[in-house]
Amino acid sequence: MDEGYADLHMHSSFSDGAETPAALVETCGKLGLRAMAITDHDSVAGLDEAFAAAARYPRLLLLPGLELDTKWRGRSVHILGYHIDRKNKYLLEVLAEQRRGREKRLGLMLAKLADLGLPLTARECYPSAAFGEHKAVGRPHLARAMVTKGYVSSVEEAFDRYLAAGKPAYAEIEKLTPKEGVALVHAAGGAAVLAHPGELPTPQLAEELLKGETAAGFDGIEVYHPNNAGCMAKWLRTAKNFHLLVSGGSDYHGIKGKIPEHLGEWLVPVSFVRELLEWHK
Repeated sequence: MDEGYADLHMHSSFSDGAETPAALVETCGKLGLRAMAITDHDSVAGLDEAFAAAARYPRLLLLPGLELDTKWRGRSVHILGYHIDRKNKYLLEVLAEQRRGREKRLGLMLAKLADLGLPLTARECYPSAAFGEHKAVGRPHLARAMVTKGYVSSVEEAFDRYLAAGKPAYAEIEKLTPKEGVALVHAAGGAAVLAHPGELPTPQLAEELLKGETAAGFDGIEVYHPNNAGCMAKWLRTAKNFHLLVSGGSDYHGIKGKIPEHLGEWLVPVSFVRELLEWHK
């Protein structure tokens, strides 16, 4: 598979995306994409729905994926997992524990907002179709609920005034280390990819994760990403120097104001990511 386009990074309503897994597959199928991956945060719960929808598009390769939120030296490090066994028992147990941590943090943040005179319920932070399901709820959900409630005018304002680290409604969450995250992906039979390295605070942090005693054991790196603009050549050299698989995707959420706003605006030639697509073989 060397022709056509792929998008290997997008989020559904099972994490912080606005659209259902089926809707994402339908759009990718109609666009004529050759490959896609839904990479929800700490969740594979939407993949059954996605694969059912993908059966209608035999030319579209759907990779089972997810995005793990990990932490290293106080900084967030995101890991994309591809070709994972979405039924792997150990993977599901760890993801369930991660979601419980998110729910606990949500309760703490709701309590802090209530103390600030901004009451919200947990129910208001979930899209109606997802409440009670195996969904990874995070700060973006809370921020959107604050916008709906009229407490702030935008998601950005919610983070800037209340939800970002150090702000009055922020609460910490226990996260895996990058090594633990990579090991989890490997335990589920998948390839672990360092997500959007251009978002890391320093190039030194990327080096720590890729070599020496602190290396996490990544199989690949996300070279092609909207937030890597201006430095994709650098990350491509990094991939070659460390013999890493190359990945790429739009990081689409379907949220107004968050680039890209439309699925299909930011695509990657299949030839750029062919080795990752064929990795499981």
